Amino acid sequence: MIGVLVSGEGTNLQALIDAGLPIAAVASNRADAGALARAAEAGIPNRIFDVDSYSDRAARDREGGRSPTHWRPAST
Repeated sequence: MIGVLVSGEGTNLQALIDAGLPIAAVASNRADAGALARAAEAGIPNRIFDVDSYSDRAARDREGGRSPTHWRPAST
């Protein structure tokens, strides 16, 4: 299983999807990352971890380290 961190349009993510690799989840620190839409279209769980949504970076990192089964999908 592969977890992918993204921040842009997702062309590298799309290459992984097209190759049929087992992508478990996609995470981004940017709500406007086009890669989130690509993940959603492929049915891959995805989440935004914007540092401004947490009390500090450590809190964001703890949440990011949780299992993707606890993630709510990013709204794209």
